[in-house]
Amino acid sequence: MALGNDLVYLSLLLAIGGMITSVLRLLGWDRRFLYLSRFITLTLFFLITGIVVYYYYIFMTSDMTYYYVWQYSSVDLEAKYKFSAVLAGLAGSLLFWVWWIIIPWFIEEVRAMGRKIDSNTLDIARLATFGVMAVLIYVLSVYELFALTPQNALDSKPDGNGLNALLQTDLMIIHPPVVFVAYGVLVIPFAAAFAFLLTGHKDWTRLSVFWGRFGWLMLTTGIGIGALWAYTVLGWGGYWAWDPIETSSLLPWFLLTAFLHAQLMYTRKGDYPILAPFLGITSFILVVFATFATRAAGLWASVHSYGDADLSMTPWERFVEIMDTIPSVRVYMWFMVIAFVITLIIVFRAYAKKRRDEGEVEERYYTLSELIEDDMLMFATIIMLVLTTIVTFFILMSGMDGLGPEDFDRPIGFLAMIGVLLLFVCLVWRDLGRKRVAQIVGATALAAAMAALIFRDDMAVAVTFPILIVGLVGAVYKAGKSFNRKRLWASLKLVSAHIIHVSVVLIILGYIGSSYLREETILNLEVDGPAEDFEGYSISSTDIESGPDYVWTEVEVNRGDRHIGTEKTGANYINGQWRTEVAVIWTVQEDIYLIYANSTSSGGVNFVNVSVTVLPFMNALWLGMYLMMFGIGARIFFEFMVRRKRAQREFAGEDKGARDHEPEEDDTDYDEDGDYYYDGEDDKEEEDSTTEEEEHDDSYFEDLLEEELKRI
Repeated sequence: MALGNDLVYLSLLLAIGGMITSVLRLLGWDRRFLYLSRFITLTLFFLITGIVVYYYYIFMTSDMTYYYVWQYSSVDLEAKYKFSAVLAGLAGSLLFWVWWIIIPWFIEEVRAMGRKIDSNTLDIARLATFGVMAVLIYVLSVYELFALTPQNALDSKPDGNGLNALLQTDLMIIHPPVVFVAYGVLVIPFAAAFAFLLTGHKDWTRLSVFWGRFGWLMLTTGIGIGALWAYTVLGWGGYWAWDPIETSSLLPWFLLTAFLHAQLMYTRKGDYPILAPFLGITSFILVVFATFATRAAGLWASVHSYGDADLSMTPWERFVEIMDTIPSVRVYMWFMVIAFVITLIIVFRAYAKKRRDEGEVEERYYTLSELIEDDMLMFATIIMLVLTTIVTFFILMSGMDGLGPEDFDRPIGFLAMIGVLLLFVCLVWRDLGRKRVAQIVGATALAAAMAALIFRDDMAVAVTFPILIVGLVGAVYKAGKSFNRKRLWASLKLVSAHIIHVSVVLIILGYIGSSYLREETILNLEVDGPAEDFEGYSISSTDIESGPDYVWTEVEVNRGDRHIGTEKTGANYINGQWRTEVAVIWTVQEDIYLIYANSTSSGGVNFVNVSVTVLPFMNALWLGMYLMMFGIGARIFFEFMVRRKRAQREFAGEDKGARDHEPEEDDTDYDEDGDYYYDGEDDKEEEDSTTEEEEHDDSYFEDLLEEELKRI
């Protein structure tokens, strides 16, 4: 369809036009260029939305005249899988990504018309956003979204090629869209951070705070769903294998977490005016790197990439070949290099200006008491997250011929344990005092060392468990102590942050337990025969059934006289390939993971081979994942509620001018927890308490609420 491809080219021209009008606006040209830029945003929003809607339409109606539809769908495919098939290939996922860049920027343009925000900040952010869109739309144009299906393909398979069997699951309906929503909205903090480094105006947080948190929520959810899909569908007995492509998706998550912490300190006190935006920019560069790693078919040996690695070639030879043969990968590579070089230039420029303004800084040494305080501990947390990102990146780059958990577990595990101890100190030092906290940390480290000497066979578990238990107790204690009925919404906002801290410890606990305490075997079970014993369980096959496109066996698990569960495991033949159907029996302390291997018959007796894996502490891991998603979602919601309360006060004239404070005007005190700023009067209700974070961390819906209150 020539018209469809022409619309993609038109989108590219509009994005480039938006960059030009933004530059002219920055140079002080006529204000009409601002209106023109906003008109381009509006046009791009409706144009790309129209392309996306039409693309979903041709998939739902199985229009096989389009090659992309023919490649990834079929006439008899279920409707829900036709919906997910749009993102099964390169072109569809890239279109969705571009769509979720223009959506948040369109929203910000609409909001900017009804509120006061620094014009230069907005213009530079607009320029950066259009720039990213132009690059991605150019890549999209290479794939020809609306290319027609070759006649020989239609003749061979008139009803379509069909969707990969592994993607025909409910989790894959959710996972790709969630990930690309995260990738899209993280362009806004990227653009806002660029704007701040060039202008120095604090309004960049009005763009970055909400979208940074929302992007973190989506990225966390996407990684969690991906792990659950691997666990319940792929059938290799795990959820995270440190595969190069899934690991590359973890890199922006690490750095984005560091960015959110640094940005929080900037909005409260004006700290990290260079580090915070630098982390915001590099977080998105790592998003592009994750896409590059997936699209660079064959560079890494991975189950996720869009091609197989030729291990007869060196990694450098594969890289050169890929750069020569895949234009889109070449564009991603150059984007990362250029964006990072520009970032370094701007950062050095901003740092030099900061040094000139502040003058010579005296060198000083810190005592232990000075090190154990909020600002230093927050800085240590940010550095630990950055260091984890760097270490993970270098391990990834050094293992292009294949990586496994053993390559990551020791270095990342060591950093994780330091991070958990640091988390404990951050959360409880004000309540317990510096001396007592130092004693607990020292005792925990000693207990871990002694456990390593005693339990040499399970050293990883022995070392980590004392640290994780201490960290978990500290996080749970802090979450409970932060609740305050008098300042309900503000305290719930703080509690939600500590729920995330609890979730981090639970996820690490679950990973350690399921990785190092797991036991696995293959049992040869006689159908309707005696049970086999494994790890205290009696496991038997009670039935088997097979057909030309399926086979399954029913497995019963008992522990003594107690029935644990009965599940079916087998395989289905879907779209030309067999897909293993995993069975998981969930218990409080561990999972029993069952995978059908094969079946045989001898003398009229049926036998079935079943792979059995016992995975301890899996509930801790999944609980931690759910709590992490809930925690950030609750944080965003309670932020909204706090803003709603403050909007009502402002409308009533009780809190005028609160939004006009600069971050440097730190005229508030720490509250009793040392985390949350308020006006220092303990007896006020939550309606009268305002944190500096609330003053500068502009709520996404604040202006809409004020308009609604005025109408009321």
